[in-house]
Order: sequence, then structure tokens, then C-alpha cells
Amino acid sequence: MAQEKFRAITETQAINFHGTFFKKAVRDILEEVPGMSIREEYPVLYEKDASIDLLATYHVDKFKQYIPMECKRALPSAKHWLFFPVSHGLTTRDAQAIHRIDGFGKSTRIGVTTTPILIDSVCIEGMEIETNGETFRANPSPIWEAAEQIARNYIGFVLQERDERQRTTHDEGPDPVAMFPMLITTAKLHIAKYDATKIHLGDGNYPIDIEKREVPFLSLNHPFIPQRNGVAIFDTVLPSSVSPLVGSSREYDNPWMRESFHKQSIIVVNAMHLKEFFAAYIASTQAGEPQAK
Repeated sequence: MAQEKFRAITETQAINFHGTFFKKAVRDILEEVPGMSIREEYPVLYEKDASIDLLATYHVDKFKQYIPMECKRALPSAKHWLFFPVSHGLTTRDAQAIHRIDGFGKSTRIGVTTTPILIDSVCIEGMEIETNGETFRANPSPIWEAAEQIARNYIGFVLQERDERQRTTHDEGPDPVAMFPMLITTAKLHIAKYDATKIHLGDGNYPIDIEKREVPFLSLNHPFIPQRNGVAIFDTVLPSSVSPLVGSSREYDNPWMRESFHKQSIIVVNAMHLKEFFAAYIASTQAGEPQAK
């Protein structure tokens, strides 16, 4: 009996490590959000077969939004995520980018005014900080890999949805839909605060302890260049005549324009603040669908 009990605990710990139970808990919370329905392990194809942990659909009246989500577990007692904010002040290029597709598959990539709750929390890179007593280890790979995964699966879903809508034979296609990706984690989220003038150019070191502030959620502008058949597409995947940052012709796009289209906005949320985020999110949608900035 003792051996069976020990084995059961060991199996549970193994499942905990892979985050399966964490994903189930996130789904349970999301299903409490009015107007939201959830699909789990949603299949997508981008470069290879994959699946999205959770696909949330928020649908009220004519407003519909798809939110592909990935859930990443990190031991909060030993690890937290530290992000670095944009250093030049927010511009249109830093606005949250969403995709919008009409009923017949016409797609646009829109830079929308960053949600007020995220306006001072737009970041460009992050590191996982692991603590062991008074020793710290910084590793950018966990955040980069998680962002790559959700960006890849998200673009796969966007293209899938666009293609299916283009095949419609009805006089009126389905309701327009907007989309953005989300990364949900158990890790506490911090944003670094530092003085760049104090960084030593000789050795690259910051000589004093870095300051940081904890936030419940933030927006990460992750570099991501879509590919087709293994070849990078140096053009917006979903051309837009709406956004002021892109034209309908294939004239020269300067490096700054290409940068804006090859950074995917990902909303990163600490799981303990999911209800808080969606309460603010729903309040913001009551004023209408996001408009191009």
C-alpha cells in the first residue's frame, strides 16, 4: 500500500513538472469569463504539426476575438521572469499588433493603441532568473523559447483561419474576428529599471543592483520572421491597407518598417492575475472593437 501511494505521488509530481495540471487550472478560470469558450490542444500547422494549449473565443454580439494561449510553468519560489522595457519611449511601432480577418478572409495586421493597463509595460526582451540562496542565474532561453512557440503556433492559426474564410461560398461570410496571442505563466513578472549612463562601456557591467517592479501582466514585442518552405518572408504575411505602417504595394520597406512587422506582440500574464486581466480586457471591449492607430 505504501509503495502504491509513493508511486502515485511520483506520477503526480512528474505530471506537475510538465504543466498539464497547470493548463487545466487555467482553462477552469477562463471558462468563468462571460462570453468566453475554450478549446484545448487545438491543432495548427506552421512549418510542422503542432497544437495550441488553449484557444479562447470571446464572442459578444458582433465582436469576436480569438486568443491562442500557451501555458508555461516555472517554480515561483525559485524562478521569476525579468523583462526589459522599450528604451526609447512608445511609438506606433511599439503598439500592440493584432490581426483582423473579415468574413471572406481579407486579412489585416493592425497596430492598435496599447491597452491602458499595458501602456507602461511594453517590453522587448526577458530573462528567467533562478535563485538559489544568495546566488542568481540569468537565462534568456526559457522566455525566448516560449515566445517562439506561441508566435509560431499563433501565425499558423491566423493563416489557417484566413484560408478557411477565403473558401466560404455564402453571400455573407462569418463575423469579422480579431486575434492576439497570450503566454500564461506561474512565474512572477518583473520589469527592470536601470540607468544606461551607469553601464561601464569598458566591461559592459552594471555596477549597482538593478531595480525592478512587479507587474501582473505585460506586452512582449518578440522578434519573429514568418517563413514559407524554409525561406524567410521579408514582407508582412498579412498585408494591410488600414495600418499607416504598411502600404498595399510592394515598394521598398525600410528597416524600421520591417522591424515593426517582424515583432509579434505577445501578452504575458501571471496566472494569479488572469481574472484581473480579463476584467480589464472586457471593460475595454465595451467601447467597441480596437481601431487602427
